[in-house]
Amino acid sequence: MISPLLFRPVWVLLAALLVPALSRAEVELVYGKEGKNGAKGESVQNLHIKDGLLVIETPGTGQSMLFSHKAGRIWIVNQKSKSYTPIDPEIASKVAERLLSAENAKIEAIEKKVAGLPAAEREQYREVIDQLHAAKERRHAAEKAPQTTYKEAGPAKLGDQSVEKVEAWEGDLLKCVYSLAPINQVGVVPQDFEVLREFQKFLAKVIAGLPAHLRGAFGDFDLLASDGPSGGRIPVRVVYQDGERRGSVQTLLESLPESRNAKLFAVPSDFAEKPLLSEDGTR
Repeated sequence: MISPLLFRPVWVLLAALLVPALSRAEVELVYGKEGKNGAKGESVQNLHIKDGLLVIETPGTGQSMLFSHKAGRIWIVNQKSKSYTPIDPEIASKVAERLLSAENAKIEAIEKKVAGLPAAEREQYREVIDQLHAAKERRHAAEKAPQTTYKEAGPAKLGDQSVEKVEAWEGDLLKCVYSLAPINQVGVVPQDFEVLREFQKFLAKVIAGLPAHLRGAFGDFDLLASDGPSGGRIPVRVVYQDGERRGSVQTLLESLPESRNAKLFAVPSDFAEKPLLSEDGTR
């Protein structure tokens, strides 16, 4: 089971005191979200980097995501059910194929069944078939939706912090505005930044193999690691302008010099594997 909450990176008001640049590659970034009605601390998410590994966890859920560039894989780990789900581009592509095949088979089976019924009874199923076709068309339309493009909007100030603004657009719609800070101002060394960059590239490959309506479950990682006029940078604040999250704000709360939860960097050997898509086609 993929938890959409797990994959939504969160970014709230920037802490006044930020850690200086680290001498070793180990850091924990703590993000939080301010809700639409001004409610703060709506959710908190920790991003850990250590020894080339990356972990994203949502405290209190028992769920985390572990990424290893060396292994070429992501694992979704559930401490409560003592299970894990491996994900890579090949797995994602196979899941997409199975979902599409199952959808087509469902429509064909209903149409075949209805075709053999008397005219009066066929009309009872017509609405169901129309709904299935409409859902399929919506998914096809989502595949053709405008791609997100990013526009550099220049330097700015976030409190006392110097940031670089970037706007995210989908066609003519402004989706959100990012504030990005140089990595050396938020306690991230180049080694950690490269891990973020590799994770971002890997996740893009995974998402590319999924149907559009499933991609949103993985959140917004396009600008997790990017290069700007000042070099490497990461988001410290994003303000949503459109869509279901319109009006909400996500910002970096604090950057800690090391991870506080070392056990997250490995999948426990006694945990059971749970596939991304079960044999009956459910997630």
